[in-house]
Amino acid sequence: MNEDLKVRRAVCEAHGLAWSAANLLVGETIPELEESATQLAELLSGSQPEPEPTRPAGMFEVAAAEKAERKQALVDALCGRFPPARDEQGRYARAEQ
Repeated sequence: MNEDLKVRRAVCEAHGLAWSAANLLVGETIPELEESATQLAELLSGSQPEPEPTRPAGMFEVAAAEKAERKQALVDALCGRFPPARDEQGRYARAEQ
């Protein structure tokens, strides 16, 4: 591993970024890399959560959407397609063994 990559990884680690982000840092000097890491960390921490899907406003549209959801859940259950388990943060959780 070359020295440049070691320095980039150290800067990423200091700013709470994954090592894979080392290639995204821009700069030739350590202060430039640190500034780039700070901006990247701010960008990633400020990311917005996915918005909840909006439901149709009308009574008939709501009923049709709910029926479609129930039908899809029934088809998934009958075909053995279950969504993977997720933890409270929405990440995929390990399967219980």
